[in-house]
Amino acid sequence: MQHAVITSTVRTPIGRSHKGVLAAVRPDDLIARTVAEALARTPGLHPGSVVGCALPGGEQGFNIARIAAVLLGWDHVPGVTVNHFCTSSLQAIRMAAHAVRCGDADVVIAAGV
Repeated sequence: MQHAVITSTVRTPIGRSHKGVLAAVRPDDLIARTVAEALARTPGLHPGSVVGCALPGGEQGFNIARIAAVLLGWDHVPGVTVNHFCTSSLQAIRMAAHAVRCGDADVVIAAGV
């Protein structure tokens, strides 16, 4: 069984909910920028899939992981969105690690919005 390792982490700024500087930024654009930065920090890494986590509602109510992949130009990369409320990010990381460990994927991006 392969080992799963975290190669890069990126965090978006934290702002006020509806009044902050990020209030006008769409969640799908925000996740795409964040994922692009994480990959820029690890050159040569090419994702096999994207695991997103979200509370479905508004612009992020669709499969935001797949939308992020398409926004980044990865039309061939599948995406799945996990909805576990407060533990969505942990579940996304867990799913990504399982995919790598069992050989289903070499590189998986786990991201949250």
